[in-house]
Amino acid sequence: MDEIAIWRAARLLIDQYGLAAIERGCARLRELTAAGDIEGCRVWARILAAMNELRRTERWYGEPVN
Repeated sequence: MDEIAIWRAARLLIDQYGLAAIERGCARLRELTAAGDIEGCRVWARILAAMNELRRTERWYGEPVN
């Protein structure tokens, strides 16, 4: 899955589920882990990372301001 699709999926999940989006993503990741779907786990881990980045409200130390 390309990077644009990851960020789009993350945005859609946040728009659809709000604060529960991270929980739903974690649940999906657990399901895929239990099923042994390694590639699916990689994709959902990237989606979760993108969701965390989109929901972030504070800058990292040394991060430039746009």
